[in-house]
Amino acid sequence: MNRSHEYKILALVSLLAIFSGDTIAGVTIYPIATKLDSHGNAQINVFTNADKTEFVKTLIKKINNPGTAQENEVVVNSTAGKGLMVAPAKFALSPGATRVIRLVNMQPVQTETLYRVYFESVNSLDQNAGQSEKQANLGVNMIWGLLVSVPPAQPKIEFTYNPVNFQLANTGNIHIKVSSIGICPEVNTDAGCTWSKEVKKAIYPGQQRALPAEIFNGKKYAAVRIKYTNWVDNTSGEKEFLK
Repeated sequence: MNRSHEYKILALVSLLAIFSGDTIAGVTIYPIATKLDSHGNAQINVFTNADKTEFVKTLIKKINNPGTAQENEVVVNSTAGKGLMVAPAKFALSPGATRVIRLVNMQPVQTETLYRVYFESVNSLDQNAGQSEKQANLGVNMIWGLLVSVPPAQPKIEFTYNPVNFQLANTGNIHIKVSSIGICPEVNTDAGCTWSKEVKKAIYPGQQRALPAEIFNGKKYAAVRIKYTNWVDNTSGEKEFLK
């Protein structure tokens, strides 16, 4: 399965449930994907509709090579005072309670950085998250994976296009999301352009991704227009490349 960090996909697959017995209500987090603001902060809500007190512990992992076959996650030592921190890192939730959790980036980044924070229901706050030998004691061990995007202090969207292999190369410092591709008979105008659907996968800094070859088949064109969205400030933009 190709691992992508599209927010819509994450809304469906970030929840992991390991069933080992009777079902309980468990813990829920919202949202399941977030970005830090310009001050390096964000907040999420953790709540439960269980009829007993829930104990939750967190585990932070940094995502390397996102959206590629080489993608991997590395555990972050939050006590080192670098990178992402979660406050509180462990907590109890009484029945029906909601807890506000703070996410804080302790060190500015030059390039967008991705983390996944795991929230796991445990037997007690003395149990480490992911401590599998004790999981059998739970009716249901619920693990939520929260995707956290940390933008750089000065986000830049920059990318190039290679007309030979139809590839976009992200030369900026945040990921880009292509919203539409225009195949245009003339330069400097949208007139007569044929617009395609969005590219489904985000293109992260330093990555290249080929545009769908079928959108070029049989078409005579002078320029390719790329419409994109900026996830940091929720704006949109457009860039034109000559054939």
